Amino acid sequence: MTPITSSMGKRLLLHSGSNKSNRQYDAVINWDSCEQNKSEHSIPRVIESRSDQFKAQYLDWLYRFGKTKINNKSIVDHLLIRQDFSLWWMSLLFEKSKWKSPDLYQVFQLMALSSILKSIDNVDSIDVEISGTSINQSISAWCLDNNIRCNHIRAQNSKAPSIALTTQLFSRLPYMLQAIVWFSRHVILRKAKKIGNPRHKQTDKMGRSICFLSYFFNLDMGQITQGSFGTGYWTNLHKILSLGKAQVNWIHLFEKSNDCTNIGQASSLIDNLNRSSQFEFHTLVEQHISTVIVLQTLGDYFKGVVAGLKVNKQANLHFRLTEDGINFAPILAGDWRCSLFGKTAISGCLYLNIFEKIFKDFPIQEQGFYLLENQPWERSMVYAWKKNGHGRITGIPHTVVSYWDLRHFYSSKEYSESNIYMPNLVAVNGPFSERLYLNSGFPKDKLERVEALRYLYLSDMKSSTGMPGKDKTRMLVLGDCNSEITDKQIRFAIDCVKLADHRIELVVKPHPLSPVTRSNFPQVNFTVVTQPLNELESQYDIALASNPTAAAVDTYLSGKKTLIMLDCTSFNISPLRGCKDIHFVNKIEEVLVIMENFKPGEERLDCGDFFDLDGQLPKWKKILDL
Repeated sequence: MTPITSSMGKRLLLHSGSNKSNRQYDAVINWDSCEQNKSEHSIPRVIESRSDQFKAQYLDWLYRFGKTKINNKSIVDHLLIRQDFSLWWMSLLFEKSKWKSPDLYQVFQLMALSSILKSIDNVDSIDVEISGTSINQSISAWCLDNNIRCNHIRAQNSKAPSIALTTQLFSRLPYMLQAIVWFSRHVILRKAKKIGNPRHKQTDKMGRSICFLSYFFNLDMGQITQGSFGTGYWTNLHKILSLGKAQVNWIHLFEKSNDCTNIGQASSLIDNLNRSSQFEFHTLVEQHISTVIVLQTLGDYFKGVVAGLKVNKQANLHFRLTEDGINFAPILAGDWRCSLFGKTAISGCLYLNIFEKIFKDFPIQEQGFYLLENQPWERSMVYAWKKNGHGRITGIPHTVVSYWDLRHFYSSKEYSESNIYMPNLVAVNGPFSERLYLNSGFPKDKLERVEALRYLYLSDMKSSTGMPGKDKTRMLVLGDCNSEITDKQIRFAIDCVKLADHRIELVVKPHPLSPVTRSNFPQVNFTVVTQPLNELESQYDIALASNPTAAAVDTYLSGKKTLIMLDCTSFNISPLRGCKDIHFVNKIEEVLVIMENFKPGEERLDCGDFFDLDGQLPKWKKILDL
């Protein structure tokens, strides 16, 4: 492409995808490509180069948005459903999850676009070749405000993501109808039989009682069938808790899995655990759903709807970082309305009422611990815990914290306030996550370190012994929970096999939620494995992971060369972002060069730079006072 100039001003192309227009422009802005040169700007690369600035700006905007005055009352106060608890804190906007809010990345793309446009003077027109109605609305409105001609070109080869028919039909319903449908279905499918013996009322006899909130998922069925509770979340901690130095109360949120497919099966397992355990009591959150809870939930929901109607339209005027910035209301409008009127709103009300009931009935708990992902139910749980006078509550990020997992981060102004939805303490699993929290402005006095329960096995792993032969490299493909991403990974690896100068042997480890069908890939034979990574160390030399998967941390810390497929269409959510010797790749040629220079048998990295891994759990014993 040859840059041109015009007496009428510069003409730009804002482009998505790989096929560029044949027409000539003064500059091309790549919306979702990492390609850049003197005349081409890459929005994903601008986001990464100015990540700290953009991240801070967005978090500060979110704080200001909650404080926005509408009819002399802030949005937070408008949405109060308790005297001191607001629906705002359970909204999708406040949660900031890239998984629940997939369009969130577009806000950061607009921030990058704004900074690029400010660096180009005398812009006369922009040809926009991007699919998506909402993003085009935001760009058109900004161009109109700045007297720039905006010409929309139909994006070529834009493939819409595959969505199940039932999901499509549900999404087209009015938000209030979505809420009622979701609530009715959830209550019917999740309502469990009542607790037979509420042992938690007897905890005073133990002298001390500690509460854990966790998902009924990732279960150690071998232990559970023998009457002993075990999970992949809390691993070695179960042994310490079973010593009987305190009564331990487990509150579980049911999640469907291969081991436990329905709420009835989960209830039976809970009953068996309670019969066989002397020092532990187990209950499911769903066992506390009752007619009273249903009616209270509906009352709170409709109270929130009335408040939402008062703020919805006026709040749309404040979806911009600065007064002259691009308005991203069209992008987040769905999340905003779902949080006011949809299933997010009614779900938040349901869990608030359930946890209020649970912690009102429970005797005073000395300490509480929960898996921290900053989901809405967690904030209602923490609120109910504190309001009922229980002791210190500690959030546990159970895996690696990622820089772009915005759920873990807030504006520094948010930390300066006494927020009833925040835990008293956050216990991270090592120096890596600790640095991310502290760099975000999290108060140091509210941060502790404990051993990384899910990664303790890393301290026992042996260093790699290298390749079995000189002419073969074994590549392990770590599948993603998204089947489309996994398919893309495998096809990428197959192309590497075809173009490499030496033999590459493929081994594929699918994600449990996304099995691989070998017949879909007839071009190359590969082995499918399902064992845990710590049992596969001798079976591969190089790992190829998707951007979001935390499994890449395991391969990286076990001393294996780790490649991560760079996704320029979303956040670089990889927990290994910024780590040395990590290769983010999106071209076959990059992989082949790495393989040419590959030297097996490299020394394993010091896991202590990442995690605390003492199997005796001294830090856990200290925080538990055991």
